[in-house]
Amino acid sequence: MTSMTALAPVGEETAQRIEREIQEIVAIYSRLYPTQALSFLVYQGKDPVWGAPVVTEGAFTFQPEHLNAEFLGQVDRPGAHPGAPVVTVQVSIPRKPLPSESRQMDAPWSPMRRLRALYRLSPLAYETVRYQAEMQRKRRAGGHSHQPLPRGEGS
Repeated sequence: MTSMTALAPVGEETAQRIEREIQEIVAIYSRLYPTQALSFLVYQGKDPVWGAPVVTEGAFTFQPEHLNAEFLGQVDRPGAHPGAPVVTVQVSIPRKPLPSESRQMDAPWSPMRRLRALYRLSPLAYETVRYQAEMQRKRRAGGHSHQPLPRGEGS
């Protein structure tokens, strides 16, 4: 189904992680483009979370900037029929997060530590408490002043 044309020499654990990531990427875009022929240009990313995909429909021509030091390889998935249009996906595989980064990667929707028990009992009650706290902060901050902008000399 897929063929890897190049892969930079890395350790066994890193190679397995990259292979898993590529399988997931191929599965995602195979669902989005079920009949098109898919060509993946895989890069090693510098971000521990985001892959920054770029999807190009139509023919793709390699340029020198595409074959840089971060280039890991190319994976091709054939289309449903021989004349299927080609879709090229340039994607970076996120690097493994550092230990200090993995501690900071709590989801933004995770409940505040003091209110986790309330969230487990009733997510709606938790959201109500958050909303009331936000409205109270807004009232305390007061309104903003409505000052007209100064006019220039010619107006």
